Amino acid sequence: MKVAVAGMEQSIRALAPVCQDAPQTGDVPWRLLLSAAQSGHVPSMTRFVTSGATHSGIEWDVEALAAYRTFAMPFLSQAAAAGDVSAIETLGKEHLETSHGTRAVPFDPVRGRAYLMALYQSAAPGYRERLKNEIENGTRSARLDDAEVRAADAMAPTLLPPNLARNAAGEIEKPDAKADGVSGCDT
Repeated sequence: MKVAVAGMEQSIRALAPVCQDAPQTGDVPWRLLLSAAQSGHVPSMTRFVTSGATHSGIEWDVEALAAYRTFAMPFLSQAAAAGDVSAIETLGKEHLETSHGTRAVPFDPVRGRAYLMALYQSAAPGYRERLKNEIENGTRSARLDDAEVRAADAMAPTLLPPNLARNAAGEIEKPDAKADGVSGCDT
């Protein structure tokens, strides 16, 4: 327990200089993410869609839900075009999802498989294994036939932006969720 507390205290001290000049607005997290995303901050675009900040527990904030439905697809598309791996993966999964809550990303299983295959083809080994499971499960769940699988696999090489960050071996790594530029400063 002492080690966990010491680790948290160390994290807080490390963030103190970052948060020193952050405005204390009292805004709710989803509004801050929306504002940052609308200002062009790519990690915030992805985080706005994927973090669950637009709802707390079971209840949805109606205004947050409207913002999510309005901006989720454009934010994911823009972040994916900028090379954000989490956005590309999210687009793949969401396009493959047969039914999911607010349905901000349209059901397009061929495109969904293509996004995941694009990542898979250049992924680092550990990430590739996880993507393989996502692709197999999504393909099965969406009931893609052989022609649709071939179409998706043919589309895959056209989807990744040339500026996508890769490691020294030319492989895409699953990004660290904590290293995406979101500081964690109190609102």
